[in-house]
Amino acid sequence: MGKLMSQKEVKRAQVLDMLEEDKIGQQEASKRIGVSTRQVRRLSTRYRAER
Repeated sequence: MGKLMSQKEVKRAQVLDMLEEDKIGQQEASKRIGVSTRQVRRLSTRYRAER
Protein backbone atom coordinates (compact mmCIF):
# COMPACT_ATOMS: atom_id res chain seq x y z
CA MET A 1 0.00 0.00 0.00
CA GLY A 2 1.30 3.48 -0.85
CA LYS A 3 2.47 6.03 1.67
CA LEU A 4 0.19 9.05 2.13
CA MET A 5 1.93 12.41 1.90
CA SER A 6 0.84 15.94 2.77
CA GLN A 7 0.80 18.64 0.09
CA LYS A 8 4.03 20.02 1.54
CA GLU A 9 5.72 16.62 1.21
CA VAL A 10 4.43 16.20 -2.35
CA LYS A 11 5.82 19.61 -3.37
CA ARG A 12 9.15 18.82 -1.68
CA ALA A 13 9.34 15.49 -3.54
CA GLN A 14 8.58 17.20 -6.87
CA VAL A 15 11.30 19.79 -6.29
CA LEU A 16 13.81 17.12 -5.25
CA ASP A 17 12.95 15.13 -8.41
CA MET A 18 13.64 18.24 -10.50
CA LEU A 19 16.93 18.72 -8.65
CA GLU A 20 17.94 15.09 -9.31
CA GLU A 21 17.12 15.51 -13.01
CA ASP A 22 19.28 18.67 -13.14
CA LYS A 23 16.30 20.78 -14.17
CA ILE A 24 16.96 23.18 -11.28
CA GLY A 25 19.92 23.88 -9.01
CA GLN A 26 20.27 23.77 -5.23
CA GLN A 27 19.61 27.49 -4.85
CA GLU A 28 16.38 27.31 -6.85
CA ALA A 29 15.27 24.22 -4.93
CA SER A 30 15.94 25.96 -1.61
CA LYS A 31 13.82 28.95 -2.68
CA ARG A 32 10.96 26.74 -3.86
CA ILE A 33 10.70 24.70 -0.67
CA GLY A 34 11.77 27.44 1.74
CA VAL A 35 14.91 25.92 3.29
CA SER A 36 18.64 26.62 3.15
CA THR A 37 20.86 25.21 0.41
CA ARG A 38 22.56 23.06 3.06
CA GLN A 39 19.21 21.60 4.04
CA VAL A 40 18.50 20.88 0.36
CA ARG A 41 21.70 18.80 0.24
CA ARG A 42 20.59 16.86 3.32
CA LEU A 43 17.09 16.32 1.97
CA SER A 44 18.43 15.27 -1.42
CA THR A 45 20.76 12.69 0.13
CA ARG A 46 17.95 11.25 2.25
CA TYR A 47 15.49 11.32 -0.65
CA ARG A 48 17.89 9.34 -2.87
CA ALA A 49 18.46 6.76 -0.10
CA GLU A 50 14.71 6.18 0.33
CA ARG A 51 14.02 5.64 -3.36
